Amino acid sequence: MIGIYLCDDEEAIRRQLRTALERRILAENYDMKVVCSAAGAQELLDAAQNARQGIYFLDVELKDKEWDGFRLGCELRRRDLHGILVYITSYKDLAWRTFQYHLEAFDYIVKGAEPAGEAAARCLDAIHARLLAERGAPRETFTLRTGEMVRHVPLRDILFFETAFASHHVFLHTAGSR
Repeated sequence: MIGIYLCDDEEAIRRQLRTALERRILAENYDMKVVCSAAGAQELLDAAQNARQGIYFLDVELKDKEWDGFRLGCELRRRDLHGILVYITSYKDLAWRTFQYHLEAFDYIVKGAEPAGEAAARCLDAIHARLLAERGAPRETFTLRTGEMVRHVPLRDILFFETAFASHHVFLHTAGSR
C-alpha cells in the first residue's frame, strides 16, 4: 500500500484534501491510504519516517519559522528518493522554485483556481496511472559494458551466459539474440 501524506497549516484545506483523496481511493479501489494529515513539517516528517515511495501533498508557505514547503520537500526527497511531491499553494508564481531546489515535483496546484480537493483527486489519478506504467517497465536489469557502450538488459530477457575463450569475457544469450 502506498502512503499519502498531507501537510498544510490550514485545517479546512487539509480536511478538503483528505476527504477528496479518500473518496477517490475508495471509488477507484487504489492501493493507497492517507496516512498523515499534518499542520506542520515536523509532524509530517515524524509520520513519514520510514516511508518509501510515498505521495506527499505539501503547502509551500507553512506557518513555521524553520520550515517551508520547499525545504520540507528537500528533506523528504533526501529520505524518500522515489517519493512523489505535489505542491498545493496560493502562490501561483512560486512554481519555478521547485526547479531551483531540484525537487522534481509531480504537480503544482494553485488554491482558489478550483477546489483544491478536486485538483488533488485528479492528480492522484495521474499518479496512479504513472505508477501502473512504471510497474510494467522492467525494473531488474543486468548492466554490461562493451568498450565505451553500456547496456542494460532486462533479467527476464536473459537466457544464459557462456564462457568465452578469451579471458575475462563471456557471451550473453538473450531472447532477442541470434
